[in-house]
Amino acid sequence: LPNIRQIETAITASVLARDRFHARVLCPAVVPQITGETFSCIAVAMKPVPRTLTFLVTEHGGTAVTYQQTG
Repeated sequence: LPNIRQIETAITASVLARDRFHARVLCPAVVPQITGETFSCIAVAMKPVPRTLTFLVTEHGGTAVTYQQTG
């Protein structure tokens, strides 16, 4: 996928809006662009307390994706 950075930014914004803390999001650097393909990203925050969140990202064709928190 050519828009991995965009996905990371979107997840970062979602975490900030919903949970009110800043997190650094990391997704795989290279993901094949295949409809239905899934991959995981993690969000790591150190403040106010250390925590790690996991997100499952699903590709829907082109650069369209959805994501949901799984852990």
